[in-house]
Amino acid sequence: MDKNSQNLIIQARKLIRNQKKGVLSTTGGGGNFDEGHPLGSLVTYVPAWDGSPVFLFSSLSQHTKNLINDDRVCLLVDGTDNFINPQEGPRVSVLGTVVPTNDEALRQRFLSIHPEASLYADFGDFEFFIMDVLGYHLVGGFAQANWLTNGELVLSKSNWTEIANSENSIIDHMNSDHREALYLYAKVFLGKKGKNWSMACIDPEGVYLCNGKKINRLDFDTIISSVDDYRRHLVKLARTARRKNDI
Repeated sequence: MDKNSQNLIIQARKLIRNQKKGVLSTTGGGGNFDEGHPLGSLVTYVPAWDGSPVFLFSSLSQHTKNLINDDRVCLLVDGTDNFINPQEGPRVSVLGTVVPTNDEALRQRFLSIHPEASLYADFGDFEFFIMDVLGYHLVGGFAQANWLTNGELVLSKSNWTEIANSENSIIDHMNSDHREALYLYAKVFLGKKGKNWSMACIDPEGVYLCNGKKINRLDFDTIISSVDDYRRHLVKLARTARRKNDI
């Protein structure tokens, strides 16, 4: 795969990581519509460590009924909020299939970004699902459309397994001993106010910071696959943030 195509895949994955909701299209109709009719539903999600979207669905929802019969879906993720003309902003359609998952770590990850879902996550009709990503249709702006179906659409296990296994210990350490660094990350790199920042979850491409109900994403400029490299990168970010904060 050429470098430009891989860079576009990274752009698509980062767009997915920076959002928490999207429009999920399923096939199956509902109401008075036939079984072949598409349905678009607003859903919340969280990217897994590899970038695959993870959902919490009720079996009572029409989109869940649809995907049980036909697991092919499309998730439209919109990154155009800050654009006066939305056609000039980025968005990506994620195409793939969706299957149930009982991975407790993915459940914890979802609830760390969507804590309000803890009110109903244990209801009998709710279940977690994960998407097997088969391709992207990335629109980077006006007349910038690209189909991306080859290459590393999500990160390989070698890139995320060590980070996923150490996620809780890294988060506990940062939230217990390095709250000043988290505050500086938010202030300097994200331009956010407030001092009570904490780390919600992490992956090889960045971290999620929260302040109350506010969740913000800090992207890395590289993929970090080992715990030692992750620690060094967080230290480097803290030093850079302190220096910029003092200017």
